[in-house]
Amino acid sequence: MNPQEFFRSYARSALGIASLSVSLLVALFAYNQFGMAGAAVALVLSMGVSVAILSVFGGRAVVAERERSSIDANRRAAAAVRERALLLASVRLPDGAIAKERDYAAMASKRYADACIAAGTRDPRADDAVEECVNLLELYKRELDDASMEKRFDRPDDDPFPDAARRVAEALREKAGIIDAARMAVEGGLTGNDRMSIGEELK
Repeated sequence: MNPQEFFRSYARSALGIASLSVSLLVALFAYNQFGMAGAAVALVLSMGVSVAILSVFGGRAVVAERERSSIDANRRAAAAVRERALLLASVRLPDGAIAKERDYAAMASKRYADACIAAGTRDPRADDAVEECVNLLELYKRELDDASMEKRFDRPDDDPFPDAARRVAEALREKAGIIDAARMAVEGGLTGNDRMSIGEELK
């Protein structure tokens, strides 16, 4: 971390904000009591105290602030993933293997996103898998539309996609497996049975 990033994080931390606020309040009080010269002296002394606080507690404050910022960023990213999961669930498909795999992938994606929001973390590989599920369905929908148009107007298939349904269904299943594994890791790698057993032992 370079000095600029350090001081930026410190300024956003609770300790940094409190330290700066106290310095300004002391300077304002001194100005009201003693005028500009008193305010200048008070501000210099307050800033000296702030520097001392920074040297002793600044490192911990910066680490805490960077962790808070990281958690916030992860939760925003997970909320975006949740929106993609809802989009995934909304794609209209004919009944069949792909529709079932889509339903499962959407459910897995939502559960993963909810776990990430709760924990304040994320797995970029799982995020990508959710996005790839959306892309796979868009690809398959485009193939269905093309096939329908070719059949309607008796046109040759100018963009063959052999065995599309099976291949897309298998790809969705693979991506859902990645998403499920990431959710379990976020939840501590515990299965439902594990969590139930722990709860029973703690009673």
